[in-house]
Amino acid sequence: MKTIKIEKQNTGNEKGIALIWAYLMSAFLLTVLTGFYGYTMWDSRTMTTELAKPQAFYLAEAAIDKKLTEIRSGNLNSLTTVTLPSVGTYQATYDPTNNIITAMGTTSGTTTTVAVTIGNAGQIVPPGVNAAVTVPAGVNLTGNLTIDGRNHLGDGSLLSVGNGLGGVATYQGVIGVEQTNVKIGGFATAPMPMPIDPTVLFQMTTDSHNQTLNAVLGLSNSSSLTSVTYQVPPSQALNHQIYYYQVSTNSVNSIDLAGGNGILIIHDPVNSNSQVTLTNNFTGLVICDNLTLNNSRVVGAVVSLKTASAITGDANVGKGAQPESFILYSQEALQGIPSIPGASYGQFSLRIRRWVYGDASRLAPTFSAPPPLTEG
Repeated sequence: MKTIKIEKQNTGNEKGIALIWAYLMSAFLLTVLTGFYGYTMWDSRTMTTELAKPQAFYLAEAAIDKKLTEIRSGNLNSLTTVTLPSVGTYQATYDPTNNIITAMGTTSGTTTTVAVTIGNAGQIVPPGVNAAVTVPAGVNLTGNLTIDGRNHLGDGSLLSVGNGLGGVATYQGVIGVEQTNVKIGGFATAPMPMPIDPTVLFQMTTDSHNQTLNAVLGLSNSSSLTSVTYQVPPSQALNHQIYYYQVSTNSVNSIDLAGGNGILIIHDPVNSNSQVTLTNNFTGLVICDNLTLNNSRVVGAVVSLKTASAITGDANVGKGAQPESFILYSQEALQGIPSIPGASYGQFSLRIRRWVYGDASRLAPTFSAPPPLTEG
């Protein structure tokens, strides 16, 4: 029996089709793998960003905390970038006009911006401060002296918006001005020479806050300043210090303020009749009996404890160009004075009123005019 062998002819079409399918499958797998890789990378970046957001927010919070601490000490300058190794950076700015802190925290390329409005709680300045110059009953002003109760920054520059006080506050007293070189301003009025504008003065209804040193500071009668009391004047500039120079006579004592800051007290506790001459500049609160300023500037406030006290600017006026002394009221400077245990004022106790993510403009709809820092 003869077997017939039939050979199948290969035309090459099947090989071509298989090759096409191989290409298509390869392209499909490549597309799938590329998409999966892209999704994985996107998911990784998203996860990194999501993980970084809270950390960036915490860094912004750290910037707010640090800026609040600086404001309490009287520093309103911007907080420059602070770098935390392996963590990130933060920075902050403060708008004193609208009481807004804007802070940014950055980590792993992610930045979070937080803006907060701030206010204060409690009494800011000592109760004895009622004007740029506060006296219990009458004062005689002479010399080349400018007293300005409008609100100033701690550096002495005038605030365009701010709550000022009167130039001079007194209780049932007479304000005597012997020379036209004395200028007095207060509230919203710039200092002007004689005659005195009555709108820049403040008439106290009681002198209870200005009879004693303790009353000025809001301390109880039993409180003592022994720990800061000295029998000699300060030998160097005060650096956020309280210095009570207790004078036993009414002799003239000269003190170089040397640009210091804090609370300087020069007082005769027996007769309230001491006389002191201050040179150079000072930021904070000066409490005295009688005072002479010699080419000096006090930014903050001056309180006299003497009835019918005398405050004198630079002498020898009227003999050509002479130096001029200034007493400029500054809420900011008084916010930065050191606190005294038991006193009724405190170091600028701040609280956050509202915060938002993003820039400070988002605060505007609710806080178009945030309450001033003097509001409790």
